Amino acid sequence: MARKVVKVDLKVRKTGAITIKVDPWEVHSVEGDTINWDFTGDIASGTIELEFARRVWPFEGRKPPIRGTKARNAKTGRRLVHRRMASVTLPYRVILQFRDPTDGHLRTAVVDPDMVID
Repeated sequence: MARKVVKVDLKVRKTGAITIKVDPWEVHSVEGDTINWDFTGDIASGTIELEFARRVWPFEGRKPPIRGTKARNAKTGRRLVHRRMASVTLPYRVILQFRDPTDGHLRTAVVDPDMVID
């Protein structure tokens, strides 16, 4: 059993320009693994959503959307084994909230670059 970590970082410049990094883009998991999304930088909160809601979720516990903050990572339960889940590929997106440096309001960025869990 391994804990896989996806680092999600967002930086906001005073000009309002943002830079987002997600590493790794693809997470390979096997029975017993868990996945944590580690939010860093200027992220106030983040949500992990499945790209296709009707996909089988191969982890125990909470199903997406999975929410987290810098203080409390978004994370899955342990990967389960099931015939239908043996080779599932799960495209997902990350929705990030951050403070606008010009007015302090919360803004939203959606990252949807074909990131997958398999």
